[in-house]
Amino acid sequence: MAACLVLAGCFTSERPLINAADADYPFESLTYMRTDGGEEITLERAADGYFPTAEGKTADKLLLKAMGDDLYVAQVAAPNSDGSRFLYGLIKVAPDRKAFVVGAGMAEDADLEAVRAGVPGLRICEQDDDTICIDSLEAYLAYAREARTGAETPHTILNIR
Repeated sequence: MAACLVLAGCFTSERPLINAADADYPFESLTYMRTDGGEEITLERAADGYFPTAEGKTADKLLLKAMGDDLYVAQVAAPNSDGSRFLYGLIKVAPDRKAFVVGAGMAEDADLEAVRAGVPGLRICEQDDDTICIDSLEAYLAYAREARTGAETPHTILNIR
């Protein structure tokens, strides 16, 4: 989901759709990396979310909401020049808890066309016509499950506790 900060085409909201009190905390810490390589990322649970532990990394807060069957909606608070924006993706954890995929984080052309045609609870953001604004978590989840939107990005779990 970090690519959304650089590239157009995200699923986002102007306000948080998951709050810390309603979030789920399935692990204390998680170290992972993209299956195709890249840096290792460790997230540690704090009182109100998960935060990256890398030195010098700005603390983008991650919250998870369990949707059953090892499926979670992830919300990342990502500060930008206008304040915070909230980015979303679906995380599907493998039953053996050694891998996960992230999907429905990048809004592709088919997603933009569908939303322009009318999807309840989703709309094209006023400030960026390549970004989809989410009005409710339920609308995002329903769309993401039905549309199987975007390519899934595989990750390997190196350590989980």
